[in-house]
Amino acid sequence: MSSRFSVASIADSSAVLYPKDGAQVLEVAKWKAESKENKLSEFPGAKVGAKGDLLQGIQFSHSSMVVDATNSDYSKHNEAKGRAELALNTGKHYVTANKVGLAFHYGEIFDLARKRGLLIGYGATNLSARHAIIVAQSMAKDELTQVQGLLNSATTVVLSSLEEDPSLSMDQAIEIARKDGILESDPAIDLDGWDAAAKTAILSNAIFPDRGITINEVSRAGIREEKAKSLIESVKNDPEKKYKVREVSEITKEKALVEPRLVEASSPLAAGGHSGVVSLFSQVSGEITIKSTFPSSGVELTSSILLSDINHIAAIIG
Repeated sequence: MSSRFSVASIADSSAVLYPKDGAQVLEVAKWKAESKENKLSEFPGAKVGAKGDLLQGIQFSHSSMVVDATNSDYSKHNEAKGRAELALNTGKHYVTANKVGLAFHYGEIFDLARKRGLLIGYGATNLSARHAIIVAQSMAKDELTQVQGLLNSATTVVLSSLEEDPSLSMDQAIEIARKDGILESDPAIDLDGWDAAAKTAILSNAIFPDRGITINEVSRAGIREEKAKSLIESVKNDPEKKYKVREVSEITKEKALVEPRLVEASSPLAAGGHSGVVSLFSQVSGEITIKSTFPSSGVELTSSILLSDINHIAAIIG
């Protein structure tokens, strides 16, 4: 572990641990990786904080940064907002992989960060769009007119599988995505458009901040709905294979939506597999498309982006 950083506290859903040194941090990480059933409250020989206050590590540690890698539970958006606000109100920069807080409360969280003079790293909430956001924010105000993208890789894997093997059922294609490790533990989050809608809301706020929307204002349709099934069948029966079906996000100043759509086979939006695509439509520069093809998925990829955000903030604050 680099001497540049130290870990002040670690928390899971059971307890908080204040590690004595870097060696114990690595020991905890290895122990947690051995089994999903290993709870921090049961870590051998560790002194853990009170189970009733899992946020005490944020509030009482002497860290300069909080990293939120909790699962995205869309029924607990106020809890997600609370973690962000507690970090910022105690003078800590905030790095997150949890989409929920920003999908529901982007404006409030960023306003608080600005008032406190603190930074937020959120690249891990929107992997496909993180580079597109940098490009979009470098443009003059009102230059962008529209954004389209593939923001959820799981649905792209499912739809690609159906194209590659037309004999597959939807359930079989979903099972391929599950074995690939790219599907959420609750598949509905991906398949019914919740993940893409959250990312769409975050992206919309990042590039059209004056509009200020939440996930509830994103029109959402998933790939298991009748519309998607009809589109998939139409593609199967098209001998010329001119089109593909993709779960497309679209954003303008007036609307934000996620829906299954026919896209031309030559379009950037026809990308397959572990690909993310964002096309920015500019009045000055025309169409700018950024495609990301991820060699891995899941924990490794998210961890890499979290570390990138941590290093970026550390470089800024010195």
